[in-house]
Amino acid sequence: MTSQVGPPGDLTAQARLRQAAVAIIAESGATALTARSVARGAGVSAGLVAHHFGSMEGLLEACDAQVSGELSKLKQAQMNPSAALNPLAGLRDEQMYLMRYLVNRLTDDSPTVHKLVRTMIDDAEVYLQVAVEQGMVRQSSQPRRRAAMLILRALGELLLHRLVKEELGVDLVLDGLADERAVADYIALSYELYQGILTEEFSAQVSDAMPLISEQEDER
Repeated sequence: MTSQVGPPGDLTAQARLRQAAVAIIAESGATALTARSVARGAGVSAGLVAHHFGSMEGLLEACDAQVSGELSKLKQAQMNPSAALNPLAGLRDEQMYLMRYLVNRLTDDSPTVHKLVRTMIDDAEVYLQVAVEQGMVRQSSQPRRRAAMLILRALGELLLHRLVKEELGVDLVLDGLADERAVADYIALSYELYQGILTEEFSAQVSDAMPLISEQEDER
């Protein structure tokens, strides 16, 4: 059974179809996506898939746009050094379907997937510039290429999530990820690797926050 995902209150037939499709891809991959399976998950007629999206390819592009948009909003919400630093922000159970969606979509080497990744790079370039303006990240002489490198490396890690679990003890596609004890160490290592792009001020803020996160993990 597929679950509803996406913005609350987004209940039009078109939105229900898109949400059902995202849930199917996150659970079983794009090969499981059919007009009937999507319509069944959305509780509408199968004919509405073609009516609203034109084709399954059109539906996939709409799903990619939804997922990339939600990921961009999560990242932009973290670009605020004046707020209490919370590296675990965004790692909520109800959002983990985004990670599973990407894992299943990225195994398909197709033009639509390339478009999805390029959209994520475009978004990363924007929110990294916001981070520069907020004093969190250093300016780059090659902002687009830096955004591309960060996204491609992050997606590579996601695709290799089974090895990440074996080597680092963190399951990147598991509900309850934020509750895993190994997450604090994983985040600390991630910041350590990327200290070269962080400003000294924000790097110090991150360092100060890490012991607090570890203490919270120990109390669980």
